[in-house]
Amino acid sequence: MKPDTYEAQEQNRSQFNMEVNAARRSRFQRVHVATAQVKHAFRKLFTKPQATSSPVGSVADLIDSKSQVGHSYPTRSEKSIPEYTGRSSPVAGRLAVPRPSLSMKRIRKLFSSLARSKRDSVVSLDDGMGSDQGIDRDTDTQDDAGDDEDYYNDDGEPTGHANDRRDFRVARAVTRKSLAEFVLDIMSPEPHVRTRTCQVTKRTEGSFHHAVFLRINVNDQAEQDYVLKIPAHGTAEHWEEGDAFMLRNEAVLMQHIRHHTTCPVPEVIAFDNTLDNALGVPYILMKKINGMSAMDMWLGQSYEDFEGELHHNADEPTPEVEQKRLTFLSSLAEAMAQLQRLQFDKIGIPVFDKPEDEHPTSFGPIWHWHTKSSMEELTAIGPFDTTKDFFLTGLDAVYGCPFPSWYKTPGAQRMRGVRKILDICLDSEPFTSRSIGPTHDTGGANSTRETFFLRHDDLDLHNIIVDDEGKVVGIIDWDGCMTVPRFVGPVSMPLFLHRDWVPNPLNTMMRAPHMTYALPSYREIYATAMDSACMNGDAKYTRKSPMYQALLATAHEQVSCREVAMTLLLELDGFRRVDWDAFCRNLGAGWPAVEKQLKVQIAALLAPGGAT
Repeated sequence: MKPDTYEAQEQNRSQFNMEVNAARRSRFQRVHVATAQVKHAFRKLFTKPQATSSPVGSVADLIDSKSQVGHSYPTRSEKSIPEYTGRSSPVAGRLAVPRPSLSMKRIRKLFSSLARSKRDSVVSLDDGMGSDQGIDRDTDTQDDAGDDEDYYNDDGEPTGHANDRRDFRVARAVTRKSLAEFVLDIMSPEPHVRTRTCQVTKRTEGSFHHAVFLRINVNDQAEQDYVLKIPAHGTAEHWEEGDAFMLRNEAVLMQHIRHHTTCPVPEVIAFDNTLDNALGVPYILMKKINGMSAMDMWLGQSYEDFEGELHHNADEPTPEVEQKRLTFLSSLAEAMAQLQRLQFDKIGIPVFDKPEDEHPTSFGPIWHWHTKSSMEELTAIGPFDTTKDFFLTGLDAVYGCPFPSWYKTPGAQRMRGVRKILDICLDSEPFTSRSIGPTHDTGGANSTRETFFLRHDDLDLHNIIVDDEGKVVGIIDWDGCMTVPRFVGPVSMPLFLHRDWVPNPLNTMMRAPHMTYALPSYREIYATAMDSACMNGDAKYTRKSPMYQALLATAHEQVSCREVAMTLLLELDGFRRVDWDAFCRNLGAGWPAVEKQLKVQIAALLAPGGAT
């Protein structure tokens, strides 16, 4: 939706950020209170051994039976225990009591799950070490050998934002027994000849999906692990035709990539883009890729157990971790360069009848309703024939000045100034079609068209799987993958190497796995690896791709046009210390001499090659 004014656009973005932060604070407060209650309960438990019953029941029995003598149990400050008002005994100082072998993180999850089970009477958890984990006792009787709990940090309801279509409650309501039987029916459709059994080992959630981890066993021996991916908006109320189109083509596109390249994508076993199945939800069933998250590798420890700000430790890696990072960057470049084998004629979603087909039968729009920082109504974008149409259509939608040319208010002139900077960028290489690589014949003697390549929509550390040495063994979460201009395609930097160029309320310093001063060296390592791996010369775009990605984000990812334009201006000699507002107002009112200078410097800044 086009904002009426620049101020309206910023106000809408500010309102959304406030809602996100409020929801996040609410979640943190609930976890904080639950943690305090758990620790308070355990302190009372340890200081009252004569009691005949325990508020934690069999869990306390388990901890007592597995305790190790000789350790002290640390206390926390009064501030971290909001319900406990007295600091005198029994919790003063450090208590010389046996320390439980279970970590406080495990205990916190345990009590949170127990509290949730009392509230909704759906899930009943034991100690997370063996039986009946996360099973509805009324309907499920299977044992669970998994080592993790079903752990959710909220109640699954939408946040209340007008366009938040997520409702995790529907997926959570599907029992473990139903999930296991459903997957077993897919893998062994004839029950009378089955030798396999299936069990759910874990259920977890990301921002927009519910994930179920399952294990198929043959004669009590583990055969293969699987992942069932369920969209959080896959409900009768919210699931629409555009959503079904996106899920179907995500699954088929992964199969197509796997068939035609060696890029390590998950193997798709089955999918259903409707609600007309035994589970009542759309899904994609894939083989699980064994390995660890690249985030864990990069940090040198588990992200889930990390306390504090990420970059504090990540900026000083051990020699072993640093070597793994170098291996990781090189192997990621090799994996992404494989996508250069796949070329397309349009920007959008390629539609294949069969995954093994070499060319798509058609192109469809990308159905879009959220970015990493905003949500909006489900909208079709594209397809597009040219790079220029792709960028200008997006930019006009989010930053088209609504004022007539005679309207001379400071706000209108400032908007025109920002837009003029962005238009100068789009009139420079590599955005102009004359700069875009090889073309290919479409039938006529002189008929040529641009070629486009696939782009992973969220190529960040948490969506990459590595082995113990740091080598990439899997890239997951291909939701939203589409064809794009080659300079923002597979040769561009992954998100964790260009985060500093994309203003985003979620891309804060506290979330970054390194400080910005570490980026140039890692970018150069990645670009050098892409030079070696790339098959068609497009590696010339890699080093400048953070800037190209930022301009893409302004057009199609709701990133602030003003902030990106200002960041670009700070890269130009002679423009770093200008009064930004006054500069944009004057530029918007008409400033030919400055426009001429901007065209020269921006063209040099964006020209392929060199470093950012």
